[in-house]
Amino acid sequence: MEIDTVLVALADDIDTERVVDHGAALAQGYDATLHLLLIVDHDRDDPEAVGNALLERAHDCISERTIDTTHSLMYGFSTEQLRLHPGSVVLDVRSDIGADLVVVPRVKAPAVLGEVADYVVRYASTPVVTV
Repeated sequence: MEIDTVLVALADDIDTERVVDHGAALAQGYDATLHLLLIVDHDRDDPEAVGNALLERAHDCISERTIDTTHSLMYGFSTEQLRLHPGSVVLDVRSDIGADLVVVPRVKAPAVLGEVADYVVRYASTPVVTV
């Protein structure tokens, strides 16, 4: 299997280090690009600052690895509207960037990414790793 891009979905209420470490190890093993998708609850004060802090934590986790990284920030999602549901966002970004593998945390609701893993595993057209 050829993997060029590994997509890792992150939120500020999960164990960033564990999820990023798994994604980075996979990206490094396949000599792939690591794409960090930062999903921030739209109700947070200053979601852009929260996203930037999350990105900084993620970069700290991979600072000693030699892998190419990209990132995107998503806020304004809704668990009420399917097209804006975090699971749909992960799948849309996967499609937009052409990711060959998706890494999502397995967390329980009410976390931002609560139950997203089940949704992504069910509907993704590419392999998914849950951590």
